[in-house]
Amino acid sequence: MDKDVVQRVIRSSSISSELRDPDIAAIANVVDVGEYKAGAVILQPGDDALRDCLLILAEGEAEARSKTGGVLGNLKSGIS
Repeated sequence: MDKDVVQRVIRSSSISSELRDPDIAAIANVVDVGEYKAGAVILQPGDDALRDCLLILAEGEAEARSKTGGVLGNLKSGIS
C-alpha cells in the first residue's frame, strides 16, 4: 500500500478528523501496514501488541471475538 493510500485511510478515520495534512503525513511515515487472508487471526486477547497500538481497518471486514469465542462485533472498513 503506497503512502498516498495510507494517508487517505488515516484521513478517513473519525479519530483523525481534527488533524492537519502534515500531521497525517507524519503518522503515515511510521505506520505498519498488514494484509491478512480471510479467517486469519490478527490479534488475540492478552497480546502485548494490544497495549500500544491502534488498528485501522482500511479494506474488508473483521470479526471481534471474546476470549471465550463469542462474537463481540463485526467491523467494516470506512473506505468507500
